[in-house]
Amino acid sequence: MVTVQTKIPGHFYEKLHQWEDARRVYDEELIREGHSRDEMSHTEKTRKTEKRKNAVLGKMRCLEALGEW
Repeated sequence: MVTVQTKIPGHFYEKLHQWEDARRVYDEELIREGHSRDEMSHTEKTRKTEKRKNAVLGKMRCLEALGEW
């Protein structure tokens, strides 16, 4: 049997009010997007910056909902 792992975006968990799961996804994105960007093109750097910004804002929404400011 073959298992397929699907990556569920953090905002889906937010809509379901599953704040801990959403925060975990955003933390993983921040770690993944935080790696070195030295050898990337301008377009790649811009995309990574946008993804990182979205992850930070998502994590902030989760922290607010969990009352963990």
